[in-house]
Amino acid sequence: MRIGIVTLPFHNNYGGYLQAYALKKTLLLRGHDVYFVSNKKLYGGGLRIIARTVLKIFSILKGLDRNEMKDGNAFAIFKNHYLTPFIDKSNKKELSKIDIFITGSDQVWRNWGFKDKYFFFLDFTRTLKCKRIAYSVSLGVNRWLYDEEETSYIKKLTSDFHQITVRENDAIDILKERLNIKPCRLCDPTLLLSKKEYISFLNIQSNNNFGISTYILDNDNKKSEIVSFIELQKKQRAEYLFCGGQNKGKMCIEKWLKKIMCSGFLITDSFHGTMFAINFNIPFVTLANEKRGQSRLISVLKTYNLESRMISSVKECEEVLQSNIEWDAINAIIENERKNAFAFLDNL
Repeated sequence: MRIGIVTLPFHNNYGGYLQAYALKKTLLLRGHDVYFVSNKKLYGGGLRIIARTVLKIFSILKGLDRNEMKDGNAFAIFKNHYLTPFIDKSNKKELSKIDIFITGSDQVWRNWGFKDKYFFFLDFTRTLKCKRIAYSVSLGVNRWLYDEEETSYIKKLTSDFHQITVRENDAIDILKERLNIKPCRLCDPTLLLSKKEYISFLNIQSNNNFGISTYILDNDNKKSEIVSFIELQKKQRAEYLFCGGQNKGKMCIEKWLKKIMCSGFLITDSFHGTMFAINFNIPFVTLANEKRGQSRLISVLKTYNLESRMISSVKECEEVLQSNIEWDAINAIIENERKNAFAFLDNL
């Protein structure tokens, strides 16, 4: 079948790229033709797009040196190599050939304030004869962010969906209350592929390093104190794969994933950083990050009985460093999560 994936715009976000890649790859392995649906008017039209493009170019030129710009271009290379072809939502002729539209994963049902706010609820497919699926969609936070008028229209749109699944447990009750639907929970797409599959499919030359790595999206003094404490306890310096306003340059996606794989210990405040640590069996701590939606982190950690790995102080960190993760039990949960997801995707 021909499947069109609707997901968040591909900015320089490792988790965003890799969740889209993993979902596409999983569908390709099942014999489907897979496309991504783009939306040139997601942010609005005319001057909005021009202004946004100018600001983006200016920020790149201001913040990156020549070597960093080469790595930044690697995002575009990855996108062009792995995350194509695209069909814009305005191309009705090509959209009419799509059998199934899948919205997800990531925070597609969070209210980001996009101009075209109903795009991720597949409103552009209402005149098309197709199936509509929500795969592991996230609300981003543990509350509903749309007003009553918006909710009424979203309720109409989701009534046309054939199946709806969410990524976080708290979204189940929220959608039941707000939209009168009963979704089930399925894992984030990044978990659909194993470490061996990432190495094989992305041609990653894995080697052993086993040092401390950090992937911190929103750095502050408290998080820096925790990193310093872990460095002291383990008598190693941490490698910063990305750290808030520091390290503005982005290494290419394959290189970043390789460094995550080869970490002996990962410090992160990211949902997908946490997901990869679990998937690759890397000892880790997750730093509390309310800014980006802490309920997402809590939900995934609860799934694997790893709530204690979320910390917000050096004292909590000290306790976590003294405990080991029972990876056999974790891997059994991973296998069950994959089994449920594959059963769903095998019966689209």
